[in-house]
Amino acid sequence: MELVYDYSREMRLRNTIVRHTNFEEITKRMAECHDFTCKTKTSTYLLILGEPGVGKTTLLRSYSARYPRQGKGSVTQVPVLFVEIPPSPSLISLIHTFLGAYGEVYVQRARRNIGDMTKQLITLMKAAGTVVVLIDELQNFMTQANHTQVRALAAWLKTLMNQMSIALIAAGVPESQRLVNADDQLRSRMAAEMWIKPFSIDEQEGFETFRKMLFSVERSIEFPAPSLLYNSPLAEQIYYACDGRFRPLISLLSDAIRLAEKRNEDCISKATLHEAFRRTFKSDTADRDNPFSDTFIPRRLTGTGEAHGPRAAQ
Repeated sequence: MELVYDYSREMRLRNTIVRHTNFEEITKRMAECHDFTCKTKTSTYLLILGEPGVGKTTLLRSYSARYPRQGKGSVTQVPVLFVEIPPSPSLISLIHTFLGAYGEVYVQRARRNIGDMTKQLITLMKAAGTVVVLIDELQNFMTQANHTQVRALAAWLKTLMNQMSIALIAAGVPESQRLVNADDQLRSRMAAEMWIKPFSIDEQEGFETFRKMLFSVERSIEFPAPSLLYNSPLAEQIYYACDGRFRPLISLLSDAIRLAEKRNEDCISKATLHEAFRRTFKSDTADRDNPFSDTFIPRRLTGTGEAHGPRAAQ
């Protein structure tokens, strides 16, 4: 008999958005750029930077969800366009990604050269009433690109901003700064460069925010008995397990939820988190490297071969 697993708790976990101070500050600046472009018909550019897993994608998707698509005429209205850059794209494949964000049919109709495809995209953006473009994973273009290719991307984005009134909001890891530095005119249009930071256990306010997030997460997953994830010392152990970052936290707790449910537990226990950490981060090292072990010495696990550090050479 096939086991049917209920993913409802995991989905509620993944849909949890904790609007902490840093999140709200950047969201406010995004809204200001949006409003500026709408009222002045002038393009602007905002760059959001942060290490992997700190919540950049969640931030962009949360803003996009405020402005849902609406059917109107022959072209669906898309006031805010969300685009996720695929790994190592060419400029042509990047334009295909933009077209595909409106619908696969537009990729199928794509022209053959960059100039014609760009005109096609601009015509579509105007027809769809697009005012804000949210670009996620900006670093994917930078990873394999040389200086000439980065300059070509900067020039292409500048063309969009010259021919349309848009608020261009891009997010990526710190390496994404190369894009802004590649073009003086693009840099001159930048409204701000803002950072999403991991939660810090060394700052009282930052760690209290982390605990509030754990409280919100626990409320969303609704186990019969309280797990008390936000209480000390469990909150500190969870912090070290996810390195204060949102994406690893969600991965850890997703696995913990599955384990707890399959074991018919009423809450997420420390023992379950111990096993979830080992499974999630492929950590088969000694207990001293597992934050939920009694022998763990509190520290960031960013060394070679540790959960959040570079992998050891094989």
